[in-house]
Formats: sequence, structure tokens, C-alpha cells
Amino acid sequence: MSAKKALNIVSDNEVANANSIDRSLFYSDSTSIKQTLEASLRSASLLELSSSISVDSNFVRDLKSIYQKTRFSVDIDTCVLFRFVNGLWWEVMPIIENHKFIEQCRWSKVPKNKVGTIESLFEIRDEVVNQRECGDESTDIFSLLSQGNIHFERFKTERGGVAFKPSGVKFFSQYDTAFLAYVAAIISFCVDKDISSHYLQEVYHSLQEIADNLNEQSSDEESISTMFLDPTTGLHSKLGFQRIIQYLIDKKQTNSFIVVLSLEISGGSINLLDEEVKRSFLKKAIVRLKSDIPDNNTLSILNSSEFAFIMLDSTTEEVISILTRVIDAFLNYLMVDGHPMPCELRAGYSCYPSCESEPNELLRMAYIALYQAKSTPSRKPVGYQDAIVQELRLHLELAHCLPRAIELQEFALYFQPIVNTTELDEPIQHYEALIRWDHPIKGVIPPDHFIEIAEKSGDIIAIGYWVIHEVCRCLSQPSVPQNVGVSINLSPVQFKEEMLVQNIAKIIKSYGISTNRITIEITESSAMQDNQLTKEMFSEFHAEGFKLSMDDFGTGYSSLSYLLNFHFDIIKIDKSFIDNTLVDVQYEIIAQTVVKLAHDLKLTVICEGIETDEQYKMVSDWQADMIQGYLISRPKLWSEFY
Repeated sequence: MSAKKALNIVSDNEVANANSIDRSLFYSDSTSIKQTLEASLRSASLLELSSSISVDSNFVRDLKSIYQKTRFSVDIDTCVLFRFVNGLWWEVMPIIENHKFIEQCRWSKVPKNKVGTIESLFEIRDEVVNQRECGDESTDIFSLLSQGNIHFERFKTERGGVAFKPSGVKFFSQYDTAFLAYVAAIISFCVDKDISSHYLQEVYHSLQEIADNLNEQSSDEESISTMFLDPTTGLHSKLGFQRIIQYLIDKKQTNSFIVVLSLEISGGSINLLDEEVKRSFLKKAIVRLKSDIPDNNTLSILNSSEFAFIMLDSTTEEVISILTRVIDAFLNYLMVDGHPMPCELRAGYSCYPSCESEPNELLRMAYIALYQAKSTPSRKPVGYQDAIVQELRLHLELAHCLPRAIELQEFALYFQPIVNTTELDEPIQHYEALIRWDHPIKGVIPPDHFIEIAEKSGDIIAIGYWVIHEVCRCLSQPSVPQNVGVSINLSPVQFKEEMLVQNIAKIIKSYGISTNRITIEITESSAMQDNQLTKEMFSEFHAEGFKLSMDDFGTGYSSLSYLLNFHFDIIKIDKSFIDNTLVDVQYEIIAQTVVKLAHDLKLTVICEGIETDEQYKMVSDWQADMIQGYLISRPKLWSEFY
């Protein structure tokens, strides 16, 4: 059977088989007559609701009206709203608890140790992981987010969404989630009426169309299928896509891959576009997607920025090849109303039956893979693996424990020597400070596991100042020569803090240490995030007597013009670049050119990751000034040096 016939046509035998229709469309214990009646009641209540809310109505009264008109249609034990305010902090508002509306509901700021949890949960939608506590009890918010039967729907006009929870250990059916998607859409309008007045009208028209079809009380496939189509694009909706997955499971269509795509405009969100522009953008995007997807009959739209489709009877290699082609296709601008719009596509996928045999789980796993794809710098498609979930669980657990770690100072600094290439036997005069988290249960945790978490939560500011104090404490010891210096890494988040340079200089001087003993390191990709701010900060650091180093050169933008625009004193060629020179002669040619150019600009060159005599000889031939790596020493505690 062709994919189109399998996914869009129900045979006469299947229409006659009420149980088959029940499983794929509605409740498993319903009759088709009851289904139509239930659908009519639900669409009528939503239609009445959408028509009763206006731009001028009171927010809390709107929420209460939503509660009154929906609570008998689906079992909602708890309902909580979340939103991200001004790109700075999360706020939460519980509106239903124990099936009762909270009359005094209001927005409240989410504690820092919950921020990473909420943000990550909204990125991966229905994925909720169990947390291991760090010795303290969870609050009600954290407990809610840790339950596996929570259903999330994103807001349509701003970052945030709604969390719904049924009674006890029950789960919402696919039909429930379709209903809740419309409820969340109406709540989304209520949260941000100023910019979404047109949006409610679209919801109303969509509901009216569904109601009109259902009121005909026809049980044929053509009428009921309107519940599974997106009225704006004509593609399958999320509920329709889940139905497609169920169909291929019922037919035991093995080696089927469930693919989820995330499409974003470079530097912004699709939801920020004017509605007319957004429609044009989506129309162009769909045309491009259909031209590159092998069987586009399964193409579905899950929300305004996410699509999905099925690849039947495929291999992992074929899926990666196709998705790479689709992703590359979106490297070219989309022309919308004569204007080029740069965009970016990311992809995650799961496989039936190797991953799971239940539609929601297969889709959830594809979302988890998508989340991982969006978290990595490369645009490569990512397939679901159990290891990804383990990594996410660790990420959320560390986010929960980080504030406590700062309070208890569970961090330690390790120092790695940086030595002159021609004076390996001379006393060490410079080190790089490298932070580690000495976790009471997990042991020593490297920075790449928690620095990003700290940056998102803002805790990097406190950690950064702790590092400054600790470095100064080490340098101020009587046994340490006055010519010994230390390099300190700064995050781009720290660069945005007011009075950063003055604060750091004040701390250093309070220990009686000269600022010329401190080198500030920042990665080249971080420096490029805000060119003007970086230039201003660099000028202030130089004015105070600090040296500046570009860290990880060769891993980011790697434009030689940055050496001219940003007044670095030192560049550090990254370990990955050094490793590549031994297998690709072009890397060595580029590295030699960079070293010569840096010397012509009076810059010092440090080569990182030197582990072998062969690498040492190579960088010595380049005339690199200094080296750092295991060949000289692994990172050690300060007490092991002095």
C-alpha cells in the first residue's frame, strides 16, 4: 500500500470496525456516536469560550471562565502557567489545584534553582525526568515538573506555556491533548492581548469550522479528519501526526523513522513576525520542505516553528543523508514578499520499533533528539539514544544543585602551566586557572557540564567572582614569586555586568596584586556576540593594566580580521586545531600563517593541547611562543606547585 493510501484513506472495513477507529481517534471505550457527541460538546464549549473573551476583559476573570467552561470536558487536576519575562527570568502562575480554581492566582518569580528545569522542560515539551535531590525537599513547582503525566503546550505569542496534569497517575488521551491545545491557545491570547488580538479570531474560525463539521453528526472519515488537519496550512496537525504513527504501528511498518524539525529565523523567533508575514514565511518553508522530503504526504505541522514527517522502510544512513540535504536547503534565504529571510533548521528523529512502540513515546523521543540537536553548534541531525536522556537528567539535576554548590563553595581551582617553548626547564611563570565542581555525590565535575547551566541561570556571576578571589588568594601567598601570573576565563554573560572591570580590578588590588599578573581569557565566539560591547570592555581592561587573550582560536569564526578589530595581546590556538594538523597538511599551513601574522601584529601565540613530542616539535618549528598541555603537566591544585 502506498504511503498516501496508508495515511490518508481508511478502508471500508476499517470504517466498519468501530474499535479500530476508537483507538486511533478518541477514547478506547467509546462508541463512534459517543465520539461525535463528545467532540461536538467540546468544540461548542471552546467556541463559546473563544467568543466570550475580548481584548478588554480582565485576565483573572478570563482564566476563571476558561476553567468553568473546560473542567467538565477533560480531567484537569492541576494547571500552571509559565512565562519568560523580558528575556531575564521565569514567572509561574498556578491557576488550578485539586480541580479547583485559585481565586488569588498571580504571577510569581521562579527561584533560580528551578529555572534550568522549566526552561529545559519547555524545550523538549513532554519530556519530564525524575530528579535525584541534593538533600533538600522539592517545592510544589519542582514536584509538578517531575511527574511524567504532565502535558505541556507552548504559548503562541511569547516564550512560555501551560502545564496540565490529570488526576493521580492518569494520562491524557490524544483526543484530550488536542482539546488542551486549543485551551492553551486561548490562554495564550489572554496572557498577551496587546499583540495577539488577531490570533483569537483565527482560533475562533478554526473552532467554528470543526464545530460545523461535527454538527453534521457524520461519522465518515472525511468529516472527522478535520480534527487532524491544520486549517492554516492544510498539513496534518499534531494529533493527526500521532494518528499516522499509530497507523504504522498497527500495520507493523518496521524501520520507520519519526522526524521532528525545528525552523527558526536567524536571530529571532517565527512568532515575532507579523501574522501575514508569518503565513507567507510558513508557506514558502512548506514548499521547500516538500521539495526535499521523499514522501511529503506525511508532512505535519506541530506548531508554528516545528514540523514532522515519517520516513518509511529506511536505514539510519538514509535518514541522515536526507535530513542533511533538507537542513542544507535552508542555509539559503527564504524569499518572503521580496525580502530575504535567513533561517535555520534542526532535526531529531526516533525509530520504530527499535526505540519504542507507542506514538506519544516515539514522538517524545524524537523531541528529545531534536533538543539535543538544537543544543549543539553543528547542524547535524540527531537520533534518539538513551545516553541523551541520561545527559538531560544530569543537566537538570546539576541545575537544581548549583545554587547550593555556590552557597557551600563546592568548587575548586586547578592550575595548568603555560611555559615558554624554548625554556621548558625554567621555573613556571604562568598558569591557566580551571574550575571544577567537587560534587559531594558525583565527585569532580568538569566545567563543560555546568558552566552553560550557570550562564543560563545567572549564577556564573557569583562563580566568576569566586574564581577571582581564589586566584588572588593563591598569588598572594608568600612562596609565590612576584613574576608569576594567571589566566582567568570570563563568560560572555559576565561581560554584560555593569562595572565588571572596575569590580575585578578592585578585588585584585585589595590583595596587593598588580593587574598585569592577570590575563583575561575569552573565547573568540564569545567575543563576537556583541562586537561593540567587547571593544568597550577590552579598552577598559587594557586601561587597568590587564592582558587579554583570545581562547580556543580555530574553533569559532576564525576570521583573521578579528585580530585587528579586537586588541588582544595573546591568541591561544585550540587543541582541536593542533590535532588536525597531524592528519591534514592544510591545517598546518593555516596555523603557520596565523603564527606569523600574530607575530607581525606583536601578539604572543600559545598552542594548547600539546601532549606528544611530535606536537611539541611541530609548534616549535612554527615558532610559537608558549605551549600548554599534558606534555608539560596536567591541571593540579595550587598546593602541588607552591
